[in-house]
Amino acid sequence: MKHTEQQNGSQTQYLLDTAHISGAQIESVIEEPRLKSKGQRWCCAVCGTYVTDDGQLTHINGTHQHYKVNPQGQGFQFCSFKYAEGCSRSGELTAEHTWYSGYLWQFAHCNRCDTQLGWYFAGPKSFYGLIKRQIVMCPKEKPQ
Repeated sequence: MKHTEQQNGSQTQYLLDTAHISGAQIESVIEEPRLKSKGQRWCCAVCGTYVTDDGQLTHINGTHQHYKVNPQGQGFQFCSFKYAEGCSRSGELTAEHTWYSGYLWQFAHCNRCDTQLGWYFAGPKSFYGLIKRQIVMCPKEKPQ
């Protein structure tokens, strides 16, 4: 699957080639704009790099806390965040084995050490699903 980015003001619009997605009706996805930081700050559990904060928490299917099992039988507890500035995304957006109908996903990694922190879900309300054991409370000093 291909996607292209277009800048439109403070938002990035992702135009997806959905010809190869069976049952998916996604034509474009708008990433949430960056919001002001507030609440607890969260860092990568491996290297300590700032990832996001509680001000970015968002409800998906009525909650920001989730538990899902992948096709290999591994269970994951994760929280949904609108934006995670400390994450980079990798891999093609895909609908294969998605946990959320109407959403595509790809891996989300720490910008600094490349540890997988969770996933980015592109859909009607795009979000990052960050694995609870992969993020820790940041120290009180300024984020890295």
